[in-house]
Amino acid sequence: MIFDQVDKLTASGCQEFHFLLGYKANDIISALNSNYALSNITMYFHIENEPLGSGGALLQNINLLPEKFIFTYCDIYFDFKIQKFIEFDQAHSGDLSIVTHPNDHPFDSDLVQVNSEQKVVGIKSHPHGMAEFSGNLVNAAFYIVNKKSLRDVEFKGFEDFASSLLRRLLSSKDIYAYTTHELLKDIGTPTRLKKLEELISRHHENDKKPVIFLDRDGTINKISPGAYITNESQLELLEGAAEALNLMRSLGYLLVLVTNQPVIARGELDENGLGRIHARLDYLLAEFGAYLDYKFICPHHPDRGFEGEVSELKFDCECRKPKTGLFKKAVENIKIDNANSWMVGDSYRDIEAGKNFGLNTCLISKSKSETETLQVESLFDFAKLLRCRGVN
Repeated sequence: MIFDQVDKLTASGCQEFHFLLGYKANDIISALNSNYALSNITMYFHIENEPLGSGGALLQNINLLPEKFIFTYCDIYFDFKIQKFIEFDQAHSGDLSIVTHPNDHPFDSDLVQVNSEQKVVGIKSHPHGMAEFSGNLVNAAFYIVNKKSLRDVEFKGFEDFASSLLRRLLSSKDIYAYTTHELLKDIGTPTRLKKLEELISRHHENDKKPVIFLDRDGTINKISPGAYITNESQLELLEGAAEALNLMRSLGYLLVLVTNQPVIARGELDENGLGRIHARLDYLLAEFGAYLDYKFICPHHPDRGFEGEVSELKFDCECRKPKTGLFKKAVENIKIDNANSWMVGDSYRDIEAGKNFGLNTCLISKSKSETETLQVESLFDFAKLLRCRGVN
């Protein structure tokens, strides 16, 4: 594991490594010195005299570390574009950047809350009930740290970085979250190692990805014709929707939500309200082990005249479906295999948007209509059809 990490970090330009060691430190040092005897990297070893935890060990040795450094744990398997994360950190110029992602077990994970600028505004410890669930965004335990941000932090002895020190930093430091669908997994148990081996067997990060773009209302959750959801209590999953997402993921698809939400421009819902709605959506999906890789939202609306409307959001934008701006946002995060990707929704606006972006399309409707696109009655019916056809 450590060799794999060092090799990937070296390939991304890292040449100096600091190992914070405790248990079996001498064995680890011997193995690293032997394996990298002929390499150009520089290694430093910092051994704790008593257990300090990841945060305590970092603070104890902070003066020995570079001005900016990557920090992670040695039981994290990762296969992602590290340079892109570095560029994200440089663009935001914060005190610390963290990698986050959704997962299939958010109830026993620490959840990260972010605002629209990707700034971390909260971290919630597990377990989580519906009331305190902030959305399926999990700390992946891979960080870029500005040394100056830790110089004035009190050393308290034993302390975990993720569950304790990071929370202390949140009150006074600027922390930003880089969200990715790429592979980062904690393999600290034999069960997780087995799951990782299964993942690696089908994971090829340099390949283009088949993606299923999903409308929200009427596709994943229930909605009355002409209505909009303005409160989280109104959101209820359609029967079989979560199972459909799990089936599609098992076939190798990434799952991306693309939704028009004109209620924001109309002033009927704000960013916090939408966050609560999507937190409930994440919670209901997580009860089935399902999740969405990304959510892209158009908050705009071209027509004026609504009481309480937000004037700066009232314009003819490029992201409101059937235009393709939301898909273009997805391209910033995913290499999309258009030929094997889909847009699935319950309106002709969804279908037109998918076709405009060169995707296969599927209309969810119980009423038969004359259309040149695939039509099924539910998202689960679509997933079963994909399984019969195969990914390609």
